[in-house]
Amino acid sequence: MNTYLCAVAVFLWTLSPWAHAQMIWGNAMLGMSPEQVMHVYPDATIPTGTNEAEVRALQMKFIALGEIPSMVHFSFQEQRLYSVTWKLKPGLTYDATMPAYEELLDGLKRQHPPKRVTVNQRPLNLSAADRAKAAKWWLERMDGQTHAAKDEWDTVDGTQVSIQTLYPIGGDSVEIWVSTNGGSAWEKLQLESYEAKIRAKKAADMHRQGKFLDGLVGNKINALAAVWGAPTGSTKMPGGEVIYVWETQEAKGLNCRTSVFTRNKGLIYTWQLSGNACGHNS
Repeated sequence: MNTYLCAVAVFLWTLSPWAHAQMIWGNAMLGMSPEQVMHVYPDATIPTGTNEAEVRALQMKFIALGEIPSMVHFSFQEQRLYSVTWKLKPGLTYDATMPAYEELLDGLKRQHPPKRVTVNQRPLNLSAADRAKAAKWWLERMDGQTHAAKDEWDTVDGTQVSIQTLYPIGGDSVEIWVSTNGGSAWEKLQLESYEAKIRAKKAADMHRQGKFLDGLVGNKINALAAVWGAPTGSTKMPGGEVIYVWETQEAKGLNCRTSVFTRNKGLIYTWQLSGNACGHNS
């Protein structure tokens, strides 16, 4: 096996901490911001010519183990890391590359255990002349690049991993591409982020509502009705107090009830929230 590609395999396995299922490249974790990635990897830079205010990609050049030129591409959605592509250019032929490819594949599967293998592709055992003919046929269909070997799988923790060899038409030098993306783990992260934003918005709304109601204590109930409209209902207590209720309904049985307590002459003296859709008052 080629020494340089064996070294790539060792380098990949020893990137730390790989044990965390959502560490998708070295110390780059799913969901990191561009600033966090650049803190972990100071050599990572924004691609030249990028004029967008929102960073969507970072790239980093490095020489793997002093010999193999490679490039890492970090991709972001909504300022959160969701995929990493590692492109290695050992400068070897396909036949010389494949033993190391298989070793890399074994290492990746140990670090990212498959739940479901989706692709396991190997080329036919063709002669060099026949491969050249096949490459010419693929040229019309693959934008100048031919896939030779390719493996993809979904991991037990929801990420997706892909490793493949690519070789440009007209040359024998093979590239190895390793790609990891968030898969269902990314979808879960997005859902959690969305739910957190909803909770934060509700909390902010309840805080504003609480300040508004606190400001009405000592005023007549008409001041609140002028803003919120007529109450949903009211209850007159034996001592002359009246409780006015405003209730909102949301989907799936969610509701929030605001109860406003008044004494004689309709003066507000306190209020209360109840229900499963009121957020957190503060």
